Amino acid sequence: MPLPAVIVDARCLQDPAYRERGIGQHAESLLRNRPSGPETGPLIGVTDPKLPPPLPRAAALFDRLVSNAYAASSLGVGGWFINLSPMTHDPLWVARLLTRPGHKRAAIIYDFIPHDLPDLYLRAEPDRLDYYSRLAWLGSHDLFLPISHTTAGRLQDLVAGAKSRRSVVTGVAVRGSLLPLAAAERPVTPAHLLAVAGPDPRKNVEAPIVAHASSAALQRAAIPLLVAGGYPADQQQPLRALHARHGGQPELLEFLPHLTDAELQAAYTAAFATIAPSRAEGFSIPVIEAGANGCPVLAANCGAQAELVEDAEALFAPDDTERLQVLMERVTFDNAVRTALAGRQAGLWRRFTEAEVAATFWVALAAEPAAPAIQRGALASIAMLSPVPPDRSGVANYTQVILGPLAERAQVTVYTEAEAPLLPASVRVERLSPLAHLSGDYDAVVAVMGNSHFHLKIFHQLLEYGGACIAHDARMVRFYVELLGYERARAVAEQELDRSVAPGEIEGWLHHVRTLPTYLLSEIVQASSQTFMHSRRSCDLVGRAYGAEIGYLPFAAMRLPDPGSLQLGARAAARARLHLPPEAWVMVTFGFVTPDTAPHELIWALSLLRRWKIPAILAFVGAVSAPLQQELEALARELGLADGVRFHGSADDPTWRSWLQAADAAVQLCMHRIGSISVAVMDCLTAGVPVVANDDLADALEAPAALCWRVPDNVSAVLIAERLADIAEAGLLADRNEGARAAYVVDHSADRYVAALLAGLGLG
Repeated sequence: MPLPAVIVDARCLQDPAYRERGIGQHAESLLRNRPSGPETGPLIGVTDPKLPPPLPRAAALFDRLVSNAYAASSLGVGGWFINLSPMTHDPLWVARLLTRPGHKRAAIIYDFIPHDLPDLYLRAEPDRLDYYSRLAWLGSHDLFLPISHTTAGRLQDLVAGAKSRRSVVTGVAVRGSLLPLAAAERPVTPAHLLAVAGPDPRKNVEAPIVAHASSAALQRAAIPLLVAGGYPADQQQPLRALHARHGGQPELLEFLPHLTDAELQAAYTAAFATIAPSRAEGFSIPVIEAGANGCPVLAANCGAQAELVEDAEALFAPDDTERLQVLMERVTFDNAVRTALAGRQAGLWRRFTEAEVAATFWVALAAEPAAPAIQRGALASIAMLSPVPPDRSGVANYTQVILGPLAERAQVTVYTEAEAPLLPASVRVERLSPLAHLSGDYDAVVAVMGNSHFHLKIFHQLLEYGGACIAHDARMVRFYVELLGYERARAVAEQELDRSVAPGEIEGWLHHVRTLPTYLLSEIVQASSQTFMHSRRSCDLVGRAYGAEIGYLPFAAMRLPDPGSLQLGARAAARARLHLPPEAWVMVTFGFVTPDTAPHELIWALSLLRRWKIPAILAFVGAVSAPLQQELEALARELGLADGVRFHGSADDPTWRSWLQAADAAVQLCMHRIGSISVAVMDCLTAGVPVVANDDLADALEAPAALCWRVPDNVSAVLIAERLADIAEAGLLADRNEGARAAYVVDHSADRYVAALLAGLGLG
């Protein structure tokens, strides 16, 4: 059995605001020093596609990166989910990992400074809502790993349930590149005072600036104050003015640019002392870094810094610049004081090496009892996101067909935008929302994707939160253009084709789908933990295009005929309802009429049948644009077939069934050659109507030879006419090939479809 995975929310290693700062450095250090061995499971990073990718050094720490919490939660149970920075990123994005049984959850806790200083950080209502939402979600964790005892105390004060759960203080490691230099490499004589702060107001750099400027002794001795922390020019100017107002010489105040570790180490080792003036910290890495390099530290007595320094002679109140001035003068001019202070602080850093901090962290996880496997009843729990009737959509109708059998084998909740959905009573219904993805109650979340506006919100949720996907269409160009815009369609096409795409190309693809050189399915496939399609050819083509394994679901029959409708008497009644001549040999083509369904070839085939003395009539039962209908009517007149071609237009279900009863044969063609699924072909096969179909359609639906007369994908009117003539010569079979028809219905039942879906989801 594979070892449980350790799953990590890696967004702080992507976000430029954090990945190079203390949060990112702490997270990298812990992951870099993770114990290895035969008892170690894979390390999985959950990354957000909307953020920049992790830096290569961070990405290399993981065995695998996934693009959403759903994909991570599908990797098994019994392991850990580690939230590297729970207060900096949206907790809803990983809510499935925070709520789904089967994982233990650990959170690294840095501080609660925004809560404690709301006037600085939470002035705007949206900021307050975001912060307190994240604070509430902290209660979902089993183990807390605060970086200081001060933070641990605030955690227990602020987070519900924290007092009853385990908390282990880890500290933060000093980087290896800042560990002590050999004695011979250190400067003999200190040259400056060093203040380590930052542009954030709580860093309180004003205190050392005022203390330095106010000291006549430091000014007379020309002792410089160097300020590290990346202050931009517009913030330096008021600080220089503050220094001047208190008597400071301008040349003695220097703001350092961004420093390399080597430059920072040189600044520490050449300092009389490092001043850490912050009003609030979760830890205080400058205290550790300075001490590691033999530099005594003067620190403001905020909780986390006092916890580290523990030396009254080195502490000052953040606003007590007079005391700070005295401390700065003493440590600068009294070598014995400086040496003694450095000696008392010298060993502190040894508790905070990367190895020590990481060992504390990983031992804490190992000591926590493993998460139990998910315990459920006999039925799996599935959330399905789909349009359903009364939405006027073929996909909606299809979902309705499979929900009954699915609900017999699983607990099913449908998330939909349909008003007053028409579904079996055994199916629970919820309004479409991210709740399906955020709840840990579901073993699987399945997004049902089609090519219409009914799927737009489902598409966005799939890309944001992941899940499994049933893709009803192998080409999404119209969806992208009409619902997401030309630019989005163009960008995805260019990424898939690895070349530029001219605007005119996309217009051409819309009018002639067979020319489409790609599928525009990359975003869907990449976001989905499992993608399913309904023909083996589509699975193969799409899988090879995107380097993914696409699951095959055998398309299920949607419109099963009533037994009585297959009798000859029912056929005669249907022909009468449709005003068809009793002697006519009726061939029907169902569905939208486009150039890709070869309507011109059908009219030429009709002409041949008439020459061969077959009294054929061709009926187009489906929507057709006015220009195309006029073009086809003109061709029929030219060939003397004006009485033989009928355009019925779109048909409701009873009328569609009447045409199936009335037909002597059907012709269904599609030139896309991508494994297209045709509901019309399926209807003919299950109703026992002899159907002529091109190879691509016949293969997609596994059409048996007893029910389907094939023509090549590169169709011609002659081949179509010959297949139809073969059917006419055989005569109408009274039993409509009942044996083959019944076997096909069983083999393509909704029950078989549901079994394949559950197996593909790992719930079989």
